[in-house]
Amino acid sequence: SNVYIDTYMPTVDITTAVCRDITVGSTTTLTISGTNHLTCRSVTIEGEGEIVFSGSGSMDVSGNWTNNGAFTAGTGTVTFTGSATKDIQGSTPTKFYNLTTTGGTTRINLSTSVLNNFTNGATFQQQGNELDISGNFTNNGTFTAGTNGITLFNGSSDQSISGSVQPQFYYLYLNKSGSHLILNRN
Repeated sequence: SNVYIDTYMPTVDITTAVCRDITVGSTTTLTISGTNHLTCRSVTIEGEGEIVFSGSGSMDVSGNWTNNGAFTAGTGTVTFTGSATKDIQGSTPTKFYNLTTTGGTTRINLSTSVLNNFTNGATFQQQGNELDISGNFTNNGTFTAGTNGITLFNGSSDQSISGSVQPQFYYLYLNKSGSHLILNRN
């Protein structure tokens, strides 16, 4: 079923929750606590709405991710699943902690950050937008930056690019001092 959250502040505090589409209304916060897991088709965060990972929880999304509010990643993982094409979009750039793709095509329509590890196991299209990665990048699918796409590695410790498929970067920038970017393609 579709879930619209407005005017109260729910916490996902059961091991696994499943819904079709989830919309977090303005001035409302949805908290995914601990190691809990939420599965849904699409996610919409309205202006001044917020999703907060208060631990290392996870979320599987098989549709679009629209962020017009706030997203606090904690140490959680968002995985884009399913065979459909999915867009990461909205008026507010999202900062994921761990970002994973496992099916279909995932496209970013605005600058996006991954504060830890990015694992691409499907098709990922950067569409000329900036992708900042602070951890490791594993590519076992199709990664396309698009014209003028900037991929920035900016972690404070050693980072690696690995995986079974060579990614296609347009611009590859390093913003690192005292640490290395290690190329480890399998």
